[in-house]
Amino acid sequence: MANNNVNFGEEKLRIQIYDRDSLTGNGGMVSILYEDISSLSSIKNTKKLSTIIAGFLMLGCGVFIKTLENLPNIPLIDFIIFGFGLGTLIFAFLMPSEFLGVETRGGSKYMVKVNADSVIAVIEEIEKRRKEAKNQPTRS
Repeated sequence: MANNNVNFGEEKLRIQIYDRDSLTGNGGMVSILYEDISSLSSIKNTKKLSTIIAGFLMLGCGVFIKTLENLPNIPLIDFIIFGFGLGTLIFAFLMPSEFLGVETRGGSKYMVKVNADSVIAVIEEIEKRRKEAKNQPTRS
């Protein structure tokens, strides 16, 4: 299971958190002890559907403007609207559909961008490592 945003250590998990407010989505790295993780979840990306709808609306507006015969034919406007619509659709389909949600005992909540088909696999791997870390004897 190759994922650059989740790194498993012996006693702790290192995650690349997803920042919704950042343009790149990169929020930095966080290390969490396995024993400090209180819950793991799969979080749906609600922005993906609205971005797909916006892309189709822009494409529809481009087609509608092209069909109006009483407007002067301005190919640049059609090209710009189609370009933005197509670009928005491509961006929307490249967006992740799910995030890994990690909550700590202290109440901190983090979102991690992982492959959509591997969110459950990552959760299972973290749970397995949490159990292994819990069963290890404490070091003196």
